Amino acid sequence: MPERGTLADQAARDLIGGRLDINLVVEAGAGSGKTESLARRMAAGIVEGRYEVEGMAAVSVGMV
Repeated sequence: MPERGTLADQAARDLIGGRLDINLVVEAGAGSGKTESLARRMAAGIVEGRYEVEGMAAVSVGMV
């Protein structure tokens, strides 16, 4: 059980934000923070010099 104040999926969130050297597919429910995580990951990759804006693509698909 996660400690109080931590998210149950914190390890997955850390992977999304920290492992800029791998490609990921993120699947989660509406309102879970996928788009925010994607934006943070892309920004972090640019700041670290790993990504160039011209070489980036992002796809966000909402399922009904």
